[in-house]
Amino acid sequence: MNLLEIATVIGQRLGTNTSDPNSRDGQAVRAFTKMRHDQMYRAFLWRDSLIEYAVPIDPNAANYLPTNPYLPTKGHLILPPIFQHVVACRTSDNRLDVQRPMIYFRANQDEFSRTGTPLDFYLLSKCVWELDTALDLVVQSIAVADNGVTVTVDLLQSAFAAFSRFSVAASAAGSEAGTGDCVENFLKPATQNAINLGHLVLSQGQNLIPANATFGGSSYQFQSLLVAGTQYTITWGASELSLQYGVYPNTTTINNPGAGTTTTFLYPAGGNFAVFFYGQGNGPVTAQVAQSVTQSVSSIITLQAADVAAPKLQRIRFVPIPNVATTIRVLGKRTPPPFSAESDSPGINGLDAILVALGYYDFCHRDERGGTPETDKSVVEAVGPRFLADGVPGGFLKHLIDEEVIQAAHNSRIMPELGYGDPTYYGAQEYQSKGWF
Repeated sequence: MNLLEIATVIGQRLGTNTSDPNSRDGQAVRAFTKMRHDQMYRAFLWRDSLIEYAVPIDPNAANYLPTNPYLPTKGHLILPPIFQHVVACRTSDNRLDVQRPMIYFRANQDEFSRTGTPLDFYLLSKCVWELDTALDLVVQSIAVADNGVTVTVDLLQSAFAAFSRFSVAASAAGSEAGTGDCVENFLKPATQNAINLGHLVLSQGQNLIPANATFGGSSYQFQSLLVAGTQYTITWGASELSLQYGVYPNTTTINNPGAGTTTTFLYPAGGNFAVFFYGQGNGPVTAQVAQSVTQSVSSIITLQAADVAAPKLQRIRFVPIPNVATTIRVLGKRTPPPFSAESDSPGINGLDAILVALGYYDFCHRDERGGTPETDKSVVEAVGPRFLADGVPGGFLKHLIDEEVIQAAHNSRIMPELGYGDPTYYGAQEYQSKGWF
């Protein structure tokens, strides 16, 4: 059943038309159902919500990019937003234990003596994004209509010793949003287009003079390679005597200050003349001309037009930091799947009847019809008599949990690949040797 069908069934039980999502009763039933779906998904039936994430990590810091999920200097791995909680972590052939800093070295002495390369992990607090080293951050608007929109960026400095909040007016060129290595919050109102949080990139243009270019008649013209109103850098060679450029006949002359030296010049608006002069009749062009250093924004995080807050991401830290390339596999409980569109189905199989009963119960209490034998019976059937008061599952929910336990007992593989917990997890090698699976 999807959300529309569940809302309709609840309305039939209430004797009220709740099919229309825009009606007062329709909105109430959907709000109650979404709330209970989120509650059930987060609290129970883990088997239906376990996910695995495999990522190769590169220990070479020279290959790091600010958008990489692994931070080689810190040994931190940033997980996708679908992770609500980390259950376990391993390499392809070794399990990793979750550690607390004060017990790591004591608890793993035997492991260190046996292998010399223990690898375990800490669970870190969630953040929006983390960088390997601090960078100058900027907020960039994609649409002209969003220029000037106020964006909030919260930064945590190294070792999380300082917190800084920046309220920035977005711009196409990028507005400064502080310097830091950990983004705690990235917030904005609804906008016309996406808003980027990124860092500034400075780049030197490529040499504009074609390879093997030659001059004749003691000059080489290259105005066709230049853009008016743009600044260029000359790296002088040994052959050139001078540069003459401008709007002919009003030109400027720059003499060669020496081979290997650099000179910058602004090619003016309306420019139509740029010539190197030489002391002989023909030969190779030895100078190089490139557009001067340009500034651009490299995006790290993007908030789409309707997004108002970047999601918080789960992070783990490896101890010690791996010094060889390896593949890390993380097992976790996923965040609740979407359950807001009329066509969305519950994230857990068999949850439909529970949502119908709880939605009916919540709606009755909203209309002060709660506490009747009918509403009490509905809750007991769905989740048991102690669920609302004590959180103890019963009724249909207890049956679903029991069924999950039985399935897990007969099929110990709760993840796609062998492992998580021990090289012979649940006696896997014995099971395989006897042909049980």
